[in-house]
Amino acid sequence: MRGSIIRQCGDALQTITRIGESRHEAKAVGEVGIYSTNTRHITGQRLLPLQGFCKDHGIKDIERLTTANIKEYVEARLRHHMAQGNALTTFRAELSALGKLEQGLNRYFELHRADRIKYDWNQQRKEISRQAGEVLSRSTSTYRDRAFKDPQAVVNAIFDPVHRLQAQIQLEAGCRSEGVGAPSKGVKGRNNNPITMANWYEPGGGKALGVVRDPISGQNVATFWTKEKGGKVAFHFCTLRTKDAILSHIEKHGKLESNYKQYLDSVNEAAKAVGQFHQGRGTHSLRHCFAQGRYDQAVRRGYSDEQAKYAVSQEMSHNRADITETYLR
Repeated sequence: MRGSIIRQCGDALQTITRIGESRHEAKAVGEVGIYSTNTRHITGQRLLPLQGFCKDHGIKDIERLTTANIKEYVEARLRHHMAQGNALTTFRAELSALGKLEQGLNRYFELHRADRIKYDWNQQRKEISRQAGEVLSRSTSTYRDRAFKDPQAVVNAIFDPVHRLQAQIQLEAGCRSEGVGAPSKGVKGRNNNPITMANWYEPGGGKALGVVRDPISGQNVATFWTKEKGGKVAFHFCTLRTKDAILSHIEKHGKLESNYKQYLDSVNEAAKAVGQFHQGRGTHSLRHCFAQGRYDQAVRRGYSDEQAKYAVSQEMSHNRADITETYLR
């Protein structure tokens, strides 16, 4: 390829740029790409350090990059971020940009170098991402978002069994409070969106959702749906143990529900009991914990930064991945 390294990177990224197309439709059929001018610009900015690396190693054509070069490059970038005290998400965003460059180069080869062996840097990115998770903090903030440090300890400390079950669902499935039968804006302060047996069948009275293989963890999990913000139906996963607990409760009481204020008070009291209370945390903190845990799990399974954010966004019923980013800081 010709031109500066940045120019070559730009040419490669151009092959997967699909501005104006539907990101969701493309991902549904397995297509990768860049779908906005902002993402295109940010990706280019995150690849700027590669130009200095190539200059230092006498590489004038990125087609000459080897797997060993990429390994050396990402290791150097990790050392840089450690020295600067940067956050884990910042480094993984760079790895995501590198993944897009890999995709762009392979697409470029398809168009112009049919006989060229495609790049595969996934193992290098996956391994360095794992290492980064051990040495970089998720956030540079002293008060990291609204997530509990040990959410399971908070859940276990909830005295009321109904509230404890609702919190467990939020932690495992990423539901909003209204999704677990405790909407903050109920009728006269009471619940109007309980979990019932219907939530374990396809919406509208279809077949049972049953047990499926978790696409991220690979474990058998139960599937159910909730109706949350704006009346939108969202599908979630939970452990089989939690499903059994929910169904047992429904069999005895007909539904799972509670008053939101009472549920919130229970969560806050439990957080105080285990030394994790902070003003601004509460039931929604459990969604932050879910997002961070699920994202980390996806990355450990080989998902790229973008793929992990997209997967978490789907489970949290977010329309855009950038909304989910606020939960990961």
